[in-house]
Amino acid sequence: MSLHWLLWALPCEAGPVDVYGFGAPAMGRGLGGVALTDGVAGLFNNPASLQHLTTNQIIAGYALLRHDLTELPGVRWDTNQDGRIDSVDEPLYPSSQYGRADGLMLGLGRNVGERFGLGIAAFMPVDRLMDINTFDAQIPTWFMYRSRMHRFEAALGGGWEMFPGLSVGGAVELIAQARFSMRGTLSASVTGAEEGDEALGEVIGDTTLDIHEMSLDVEPSLAPIIAFMWDVGQLVEPLKGLSIGGTWRGTTGLPVDVDIDLQINATVEDIGDFEATTITLLAPFELLMFDHYIPARLSLGAAYRWRDTLRVYGDLRRTAWDEMPLNIAQVIQGSVSGQLIGEDALTLSDGNAYSLVLIPTWSSRAGAELCLPDLQAGELLGIADFGTMRPTLRAGWSFEPTPLIEMGSDVALLDTDRMVFTAGLGLEHESPFGLMEGPVVWDAFIQHHALAAGSIPVVYSDEYSPGAPVDGGGIPVGGRLWAAGLQGSMNY
Repeated sequence: MSLHWLLWALPCEAGPVDVYGFGAPAMGRGLGGVALTDGVAGLFNNPASLQHLTTNQIIAGYALLRHDLTELPGVRWDTNQDGRIDSVDEPLYPSSQYGRADGLMLGLGRNVGERFGLGIAAFMPVDRLMDINTFDAQIPTWFMYRSRMHRFEAALGGGWEMFPGLSVGGAVELIAQARFSMRGTLSASVTGAEEGDEALGEVIGDTTLDIHEMSLDVEPSLAPIIAFMWDVGQLVEPLKGLSIGGTWRGTTGLPVDVDIDLQINATVEDIGDFEATTITLLAPFELLMFDHYIPARLSLGAAYRWRDTLRVYGDLRRTAWDEMPLNIAQVIQGSVSGQLIGEDALTLSDGNAYSLVLIPTWSSRAGAELCLPDLQAGELLGIADFGTMRPTLRAGWSFEPTPLIEMGSDVALLDTDRMVFTAGLGLEHESPFGLMEGPVVWDAFIQHHALAAGSIPVVYSDEYSPGAPVDGGGIPVGGRLWAAGLQGSMNY
């Protein structure tokens, strides 16, 4: 498998909602449906569809989101921490398993009159709300799966029917952005050597680290969404059942600014004829991390509904990955100054330099759902007030191309072609004993994301470059993602 083919097949996604979808119906029919209505569960796909709500609606579900990626080989690294990389260092084995990303899906929507609907929806991970994690570009890393799946994501929006059949909508996606700062002093004392002293530690006295101040500010960051949905059949009778839709999402992200102001004091005593003195080094520097980039995205889709029995759809999605920053910590400014350095401070240079070329991509999604005839559930269950039950079968497919077309030397970003196959089952029945106005719906789904097996031949400066495979050759890629879950919704 060639590097060029692998790079063109690398999928890049913003978080769990973009990778796995949201709402059990969409997650079971190929992750999409820009021109379909799914109640409040369709908020992330197209908020204009919220105007179709006829009652208040609440949804709650649980999703198992897991991955199993190919194990990575041992690579070169300064594992014995002697300042150099050679044959003495034991191999470093980078992990390719980054933990489960299971979460709750919650949503609440309501109709306001006959032409307006509002909704709020959220995906809430059960293990952690946010995982800020950086990596070294030289160590082989599945950079789209390492921390980006562990995200709280929420959206709030509404839809309005401007004209018969034509609806518009808007929403905002919410994530968090952070700023961390630390100020401290590292102090050490050096005394005169005595007979028998051999190690440096024998002439260094008390060493202390005094952290004066630490702060972490977390603020909301919003990505705007605008959308439309048009039921073409209301205007053109021969096209009854056809609808089209579109959604545009703006860009945002999770920039983490890290300010560190470190003062290093070294007190020297009893060294020959020198007087006791204190040498000070000042090392302020600023790091920039961009841990969770959400790119601008345009989604277009068409769907066809045949009576109340069959719905099919196809979506195209353009994602602007060309300006994406990776979650690699970089020094953007810093210096070292002190008595021994002179008047001009030394400039700190970034040691995490990397190069790559990203381009915008088009991905595709398609799916269908078939509503079967009503079952007399009351008779089957022996509950006269239970009424009927209507099952729905779902299936879908999607493919995600890559924005990454070129990497520099000593850069190991790993992934491969991802093909997604999904299936789902829904059961709709009347509210038991007339407790609520509308029906109760149960939806289950399952997904299999197949990652093609292969090998990426990363270019390294030499065999002892950081991150170079110990056994030489390429870095194996492949594996799978999978998801399964259950969701319940009630109309009241």
